[in-house]
Amino acid sequence: MQALYNPLTRPDGFDWTEDFDGMQTTMGHDLLYNLKMVCDAGGAQTRSLREVHSFIEAQLQLSLLQTHEKRYFINILDGDQSHVRKEQFNHLLNLPEYATVKEKVFVDDLVAFQVWYASKFADASN
Repeated sequence: MQALYNPLTRPDGFDWTEDFDGMQTTMGHDLLYNLKMVCDAGGAQTRSLREVHSFIEAQLQLSLLQTHEKRYFINILDGDQSHVRKEQFNHLLNLPEYATVKEKVFVDDLVAFQVWYASKFADASN
């Protein structure tokens, strides 16, 4: 994982996934945020969610390789099409090869994130 600005200006630009929308450090943990709002059906929306799927798979792969135990990848997917495609993301998270790291990758909507965050970092808000 590395910062790379304007990857599409490079010949290997398609080899790079998306970037994160933000980072937070709380209680000694790094949280890297990916935020998506995908509404309405259509080819562009489906392609966007496929890219997000690939990005999440890269997060899982990186989690397998790294021993950074205090890093979480947060993927907040809102919008009706994100909800419709939730099954595909759950399938990815539940593949056997990711059983040991799937707790490091959150994928759901903002409401579920609030519950997840409070369960992990309740003391951070005090």
